[in-house]
Amino acid sequence: MNGKHNLILIGGPAACGKSTLINMMLNQGGVFYYRRNNAFFDCAQEKGIPRDAAYQAITSEQADHRFVAECLKFNTIISDVHYGVQLHRDRNFSLGQVVGLTDEGYVPTISSHLLEICRKKNISVTAILLRADVAILWERAVCREKLEGKPLRATSLYDIQAELQAECFYWEQIKKNPHIKSLCFDTSHIEPDQILKQLSNFYKGDI
Repeated sequence: MNGKHNLILIGGPAACGKSTLINMMLNQGGVFYYRRNNAFFDCAQEKGIPRDAAYQAITSEQADHRFVAECLKFNTIISDVHYGVQLHRDRNFSLGQVVGLTDEGYVPTISSHLLEICRKKNISVTAILLRADVAILWERAVCREKLEGKPLRATSLYDIQAELQAECFYWEQIKKNPHIKSLCFDTSHIEPDQILKQLSNFYKGDI
């Protein structure tokens, strides 16, 4: 460990390759995994609140502080995120309740409040966006459902397109923050091991 604290956000639409890349990074060792939405559930558990009531009972600010506290325990934390979500739909989805196509708008998940706490605590943040062609995302998602039984979050190409646009838009907003490092990879054209190699060169021993 080098004494620094690093937070690596790996986001993008469903089936973009987040889990594959994260598992490869974890297998290399020296990094730890913690999802920001786990902070809601951990805060709820500490307060004796049922898991299915976590999002109603725990504020985003409380979850931010719990998440940062976890980041400060380790040299490097990797967090699987969605930069933009449909709040009602995705909260239900995270609790195992599938919600079909809806006209609910997207909202950002990584707040300026969280990024400011990270800055004050000297946590270096990198926001990575994984994206892919809509048709490829759909094909991967359907294949994953058949092989692994993972439910489909998106139900159509239109649904995936909307999700991809939201992920890209809110990642771009984070990218404007001068304290944040940002990277984008199109997994339609680059393999996970190539991404991993580029990340190793990017950090040059910082993690």
